[in-house]
Amino acid sequence: MNRQSAGRASMSSMGSRRSSVGPLRVKHDNNAASTSRAAGNGFMRRSSGSSGTSAGGRKSTTSKSTFGFSNTRRPSSGYGRSNMAREVLRESRPISDKSYMQKEIRRIIEFLQENGFSNPISVKQLMSPTTKDFVRVFQFLFSFLDEDYVVGSKIDEEIPAKFKEMKYPFTISKSSMCTLGSSHAWPHILAALHWLFDSIQYAMNTSVAELLFTDEEMPGCLDEQAYSEVHFDYLENTYSEYMNGQDRYDVHETKLRNAIQTTKGGEVNMDNLVAEEERLQAELQELEQQQSRIPNLQEQMKAKTIDCERFSNYLVSLREHKKTHDLKMQEIDLHLGQMELEESELDGTMARLQYQLENQELSAKDVERMQTELRQANSSLDQVERENQALDQEIWAEERSIAKKQEELERKVNAYNSLARKLKLIPADAENAHGIDYELRLNFHSIHTQHSPMLDFVSTIKPALIQLKKNINSEVHKLHSQRLNEEEAHDQVKEMTEGKREEIRKLDSQVQRLEKDVNAFKEKTRDETQAMTARLSDIEQQKEMARASGSTDIAQTQEQVRQMQSRYEEGCQNMQMERENYNKFLTQVCTMILEHKTKLQNHVGHLQQEAHNHLEVIRGMEFPQHPNPST
Repeated sequence: MNRQSAGRASMSSMGSRRSSVGPLRVKHDNNAASTSRAAGNGFMRRSSGSSGTSAGGRKSTTSKSTFGFSNTRRPSSGYGRSNMAREVLRESRPISDKSYMQKEIRRIIEFLQENGFSNPISVKQLMSPTTKDFVRVFQFLFSFLDEDYVVGSKIDEEIPAKFKEMKYPFTISKSSMCTLGSSHAWPHILAALHWLFDSIQYAMNTSVAELLFTDEEMPGCLDEQAYSEVHFDYLENTYSEYMNGQDRYDVHETKLRNAIQTTKGGEVNMDNLVAEEERLQAELQELEQQQSRIPNLQEQMKAKTIDCERFSNYLVSLREHKKTHDLKMQEIDLHLGQMELEESELDGTMARLQYQLENQELSAKDVERMQTELRQANSSLDQVERENQALDQEIWAEERSIAKKQEELERKVNAYNSLARKLKLIPADAENAHGIDYELRLNFHSIHTQHSPMLDFVSTIKPALIQLKKNINSEVHKLHSQRLNEEEAHDQVKEMTEGKREEIRKLDSQVQRLEKDVNAFKEKTRDETQAMTARLSDIEQQKEMARASGSTDIAQTQEQVRQMQSRYEEGCQNMQMERENYNKFLTQVCTMILEHKTKLQNHVGHLQQEAHNHLEVIRGMEFPQHPNPST
């Protein structure tokens, strides 16, 4: 069976997976996978004794790990070390809040009591603990990861290293461990302790078998859990043989086919399954390529909803306008009826007076008296008209004053609405409105007090603005605390930078010391070369003297000369080889030191640039000022 057919046995339920699930020739930890599947609650297992081996005797690339935390990386899963940018993470938890700290402490104490913590502990004790109390709690919690672990004497170095080993996302400094119970250091250490507690509790409540194999059943097919287990066994066995160099898996394919036939109770036609999968895949691609009508329908629905709201508001305003006109018509009808009654009364009075005038006899005194009364009536009428004009003037002045006040109120309301729009409080679906309508609407012609805008302002808008003011104040306090945390992180980066600078100074001193050693070696080599040259000149002089003396033992002298010449040549060759070796060694050492120095300088420059950018971001943040209580 080839690699493609090895993967087709599972194509009936793989959906949109790739056409071949045949394993690539990459080493993976097969033994670790099978052990986790058989262990049930795999996170509750303590540390494994040694690293496992994959099928076929090949060494696994996964080393010893405990409780799901692993510091190793598969060499075949990437292309070298990852170049993650070292950036200072932001703490999103309210770790300095007293209520949040008490909540964390209560959860930790409940866990300690449920799991048999032998020492007495309380919330008050953990609000400002001693080093001894913290070490007891930490060692008890860490025993769930490594039951043989014992905290050493240097807790300021060992405990931060343990958190770093467990991939805790924030840095715990040595100074924080030295002042463990202080108000500025304990919230960060308590947050790290609570993170360790959450990790342990999550691991205790997690089952590897439930994560790998679900027990949900699919209609018309074998249940998902049974299929997952059969498919997992098939992939595990075929992968083991594949790593051993096998390319055919007839036995395992037969077992998989028999298991599927036994579960489904019939013959499985793989070609039909593959064709059905291709048909479903083509149908899926066709459906994915079709343009969705949902965005257009949503836009239409949104437009129609806006139109409905507008028409509803318009109908409400029309109903109010109609009610206002109806009330005015009723008032006019009532006033007209009163005027008709007054007219009828005046007609009766005029008829009675006319009858009296026609039937009475008037004397000169009566005429004079009536003229006097007429003059008095005319003067009274003039006085009443003057008073009426004065009242009209007062009414006109009051109306002008009211109009000015209304205009001023409109300007203030418009200024308020404009400011509310800038603050994203208008309309009701704005970002900061939270469903509350902060907009003020003036209606000076409304005669119903329940529709007055002042009632809406007092009952709805003013309490909402007060609550918004409280929220903004709390947000200001949070931003100030966040600024303090950022400054502390900046201080940590400065400490790291100073440490790197100290390392560079040490390396510079080492380079200077090596340069001195190189110069001393050069001087020594030069002296030895001069000594050898002087010795050679002496030998040449002895040779000339022996040749001039005419000694009879010329052959012996020539032999000695040849031996000395050969020793001299060997000495020169050895000296040249040693010089070349020392030069190569010194060149390599200097090159390595310069490369290391360059890397450290680049890294320090990068850290300084990041710290500078981070400081600029913090300085550029605009913190809202505390509102003046008098306003």
